[in-house]
Order: sequence, then C-alpha cells, then structure tokens
Amino acid sequence: MLFLNNYLNHLDRKDNYFFREQAMAFFKKETKPESHFTTPRFPVHPLIDVVTGELMKCDKGDYVLNGGYSPHMAISGKNNSNKTLIILSFIMTFLIRFKDSGVDAQMFETENTLEFMRCMQIAMGMCKILGLNEEETGFIKEYILDNFTLRGSKDLGANAWYDEMNEISNGRIKANKDKVVLPFSDLRGKPVEVFVPHAVGLDSFSALEPELVAEKYIEQNTAGSADNNVMYLKEAGAKTQMLAKWLNQNPRAGIYMFSSAHMGDNISLDPRSPPEKKNLFMKQNHKLKNVPEKYYFYTTTMFFVNGASALVNNDKVPIYPFNSGDKEKRDSKDILLEVIVLRNKFGQSGVFIPLIANQNMGIDWHLSAYHYCRQNKWGFTGNDQNYVLDLLPEVKLNRNVARTKLTEDSLLRRAVDITCEMNLLFRYKFDAIDAKYRCTPAELYEGIVELGYDWNILLDKRGYYTLNHYEHPIKPLSTFDLLRMRVGDYIPYWMSEEEIPAQAKAIRDAKKTA
Repeated sequence: MLFLNNYLNHLDRKDNYFFREQAMAFFKKETKPESHFTTPRFPVHPLIDVVTGELMKCDKGDYVLNGGYSPHMAISGKNNSNKTLIILSFIMTFLIRFKDSGVDAQMFETENTLEFMRCMQIAMGMCKILGLNEEETGFIKEYILDNFTLRGSKDLGANAWYDEMNEISNGRIKANKDKVVLPFSDLRGKPVEVFVPHAVGLDSFSALEPELVAEKYIEQNTAGSADNNVMYLKEAGAKTQMLAKWLNQNPRAGIYMFSSAHMGDNISLDPRSPPEKKNLFMKQNHKLKNVPEKYYFYTTTMFFVNGASALVNNDKVPIYPFNSGDKEKRDSKDILLEVIVLRNKFGQSGVFIPLIANQNMGIDWHLSAYHYCRQNKWGFTGNDQNYVLDLLPEVKLNRNVARTKLTEDSLLRRAVDITCEMNLLFRYKFDAIDAKYRCTPAELYEGIVELGYDWNILLDKRGYYTLNHYEHPIKPLSTFDLLRMRVGDYIPYWMSEEEIPAQAKAIRDAKKTA
C-alpha cells in the first residue's frame, strides 16, 4: 500500500493527471467499501514522521506527512538504554501538540520504578524543548494533571489492566462519538474519520505478568509437564492473545500504544548450530526477553536502542552546552541514542535515527535534527567552528551557542526541522518526490526569496497536521509544500491575492493558461 500511495503521488502531476484519475477510478470501482487504505499516524517530529509516514494531499491542496505515532509502536534495548524516557517524550509531545483536540494518555508501568513527578518533569522539559512560553507551559501542566494517568502493576494486576483496556476500547467503539475528520482523504477520496486518539504507554511488555493460572485466556494442561515450562508457556500464550486483541481493536478504537521490551542474549545450546536471527536488522545474539514470537510481527513500528553514550567531547565537556558559559567539565545530562528501526509497517526498516536525549528534559527533537544535519554535512555553510544554516543565513551559529539559539528562536527551530526533513525525504521517500522538487536547502531558500515571498513569514508556520488542521491558529505549510512553492506548483491557500508576490502570481496564471 505504501508503494501504491507513492505511485499515486508520483502521478499527481499535470502530465500524468489522466493516469492518476484512471488509477483512482479503478480502486474506487474494484475495492470493497469497507476496505481501509490509510492508517492514521500522528506527527511527532520529522526524524520519526518521514521514516514512518507518507505524503498525503489535503482538502485545500496542501500536503502533510501522515507519519509518527502509530497504533502499536515498540522500543527495545538493554538495561538503562532510556526506553522509558523515549516513551514519555513521545507521549508528552503528543499531549502538547494535540491538546486543543482533547487528547489524553495513560502509562501502565510494570516495573514499579516510575513516579508521576518524573513524568511531569519530562512534560515540563518537553515544553521548553518545543518552545512553549510560560503561560503555555502553565496550561500544559494543568492539562497533563487532568489528562494523563500513571498506573502501576503494584496497584493493578496485568489481567485487570487488560480488562480495563478492553472496556475502554469497547466503550469507545460502541459509543461511536468524539470523532474528528483528518485533513486528508483515503485513496478512494473518502475523508478519514478517527476517534480523538488515546495514547497508552506500556513499560514494559517484558515485565508484564498475566496471572499465571490464566484460565481466562488459555485452557489448562496444554503446555507440557514441567511446572516452569507450563507457567512460561501460559504467560507467552496470554501475551499473544493480548497482542492479537490489540492488533485489531486498538486502531478501531483510536488507541495508540507504545510498549517497551528488554533486549537479551540469544543463546544456542548447540555449539554447532548458531541461534536463529529474530529480525533482519537485529544481531544474531540478540532477542527480546519475555515476549512471545508475535511481538516481532504484531507491532506497527519497532525501534531498537543500539547504543547510548554521553554527548561530550574528549575533554568530557558537553558538545552542546546550555549556554555559552556552560563549557566547563561536568557530568553531562545529554545522551546520544543510536536508534535503529527494526520493523516499519509504513516504510523502510533498518534506518538509523540519532536522538539526543537530556535525562532531565526528554528527547530534544530540534537539537537532534541539528546534530543529524551537521553529521550529514547537509544544509550548512561555513567551517567547523563558525557557520550558518542555509535556510536562515542571518543567524550566526557554532556548537557552543546552538542549543541556546534553538531554545530562544522559533524560526531557527523551524528552519532546522525543514532542513532535516528535506534530507530524510530525499533519502527515504525518493520515489515519492518528483525530480523537479529535489534541491539543496540553499536552492530552496534562494528560489523562494526570488519569487518575492517573505521567508520569515513562511518559517513562522506549522509544518505538521493537527486534528483541527484548518482551524488551528498557526497556518500549515509543510516542507513538501515549500518544495512545490519553489517551482511555482503551489501557493498557500491561506494567502490572500494581495499577499501573493507578483512573480508567483505570474507563474500561476501562466500555468492556468498553458
């Protein structure tokens, strides 16, 4: 289906208009009405959204990425690989971004090590990372107190929590209310209507222990003779049934889960027979602990934290200090996480995603994008010590001031995210991007400015879709739309005739008469 979407996007050009219309007609005619072409995902950041997403054309001619938070995401890694921090960063970003639509979230913690104050600490950290002001941060604090719940296995058994989740899902499906229409349609042109999403963190699935008698889920005496094997197999069977239930029920009910699993050693008892490789992009000696085999296949997206290291130089000084004076030796709270996409139902697997996580704040999305672009030598002009971002050349940058300026400057954050997204689109969505749209960040900036647009006004827009996409106070303008604007294929719908530059009008009018 990803291929089909990409193919149809490829056809969405004047020279191929007829063929696209024929393809659309075929699917409208031949596809059963109940078939579902589009799985809604909710944007987190380009580093995640591009890899797990696809470009979708919206009702007013704008394009967005349908990517990010999917129905069942998973994160695996060894002990102390910051799996919990990653889940909390995703959930808090989700709550902050979609607060206007009344979303809510819960965390079920099975290892009895997480406290609500820690969750709130990450929430406040994400507010700072995402550039919220004091008033907005205060609102988010109250919103999370009302709309985020932390539960633990010490308070609620695994079976009781599973039953509770079933009640929530069945209740939402039966009530059939609290729905919103997304700004894009499916391939039949039918508007995509979804429940207001409910995010669920499960940390961890490995430590989730269904009551091992488990008559409720598995009949007795089906798992062998040894008591320990019986208990293990019953637990695995109960977890498999949970996964199978969530696979179909959660998307129907608008529930989006993010679970974690521990990574352990895959040992073969036969020295002449190496252990079976559990996943193409996993090491042969790795396997997930205390999860059934179906966990590898029933999740929509699975990440693996391949490594975590302090983000410091050889002198133990933070690579990205919080301010220009914060350069002395000290214990850095920054960690560079080497994240690999093990499974990706919506795109390419095996993708490497570097994420910078601050232990007191969460994943720093914008600094991660900045670091990614610097490492890939993409979108910057200058030397290693002093340089500028091609999409915002008036801002002087270096390693020591990057974090401070990203925190203080919303235009810089947006410019960095666009730069990062361009690289990812051209790398992982190459076939979906027409050759005429591919360019360097410098070429994008120069082309837009030459058409007469005010670049700072364009940067001050929103690059992701929301549940109130067209009513949101900040107008949308995606990276792909900017690429289309550069060649005269798009003018933002929200621009009045007086706001459209004369040159852009001339190109538009010429295309109409051609």
